[in-house]
Amino acid sequence: MKKVLTLAAIALFTMTSCSSDDDSPVTNPDENVVLLKKRISTDDIEGTITTLFNYDGNKLTSMVYDDGLIIEFTYDGDKVVEERILYNGELDEKGIYTYSGDNLVLYERYSYDINDEVYEYVKKEYEHNSNGTIDISIYQAENETEPLTLQDSGLLTFENGNLISYTECNQPQSWTYDDKNSPFKNIASFNNIMILPDIFDSGDGGGQNNPLNWTVYHSSGTENFHTTYTYTYNSDGYPLTEIFAYDDSPIPTNSHQYFYE
Repeated sequence: MKKVLTLAAIALFTMTSCSSDDDSPVTNPDENVVLLKKRISTDDIEGTITTLFNYDGNKLTSMVYDDGLIIEFTYDGDKVVEERILYNGELDEKGIYTYSGDNLVLYERYSYDINDEVYEYVKKEYEHNSNGTIDISIYQAENETEPLTLQDSGLLTFENGNLISYTECNQPQSWTYDDKNSPFKNIASFNNIMILPDIFDSGDGGGQNNPLNWTVYHSSGTENFHTTYTYTYNSDGYPLTEIFAYDDSPIPTNSHQYFYE
């Protein structure tokens, strides 16, 4: 990869579609739908990064970071089918989404070197269970023609439209949420994007509401680290500011400011 990508929160979640050659502004057809337009992220390591969110209706077509990072999404109907991650105009990664009905069942990620050759291929398979949980199996190879090796497997558990637990690399993670609106809840296909924690921000969890606590455990079950989130909200119940602090960690406190259309 030409640059190690940290899709920092939404690191997170996560774009210009195939129809983006038309630079004319696209208005939201439902003016009552609240959509995130800008986020300002601040921490003591990376400084301040501003991200602009562009839409076709309620389909998120691009996330444009002021450090040269761009994430582009392409859709088939209301389903996202491809993402392209570019840095300073050069392709770093590409993701392909495959569905069975409305359920995401396969995600394939291709990482490119400076010669635009694939140097890593990751395949994530999702099995949707009758109780609403999702089993995930993650495979990896040097490219899509090489034999795949199972790297990890886990389980995604949801409650009230929110991701509440996820196990990765034998490290269980859990989230609790407020009862307010997530800045991303009205984005088309977000229910599929949110089960890829590295798109927006692994710590942001995913769902209709906003995380209050994120806890990561050792494989033994003891707590590894814990993050708390605090917010201010607008009159519609969407966050205006977010501060998240890592307990007992040298990682500094980070913050977001959110701006909506």
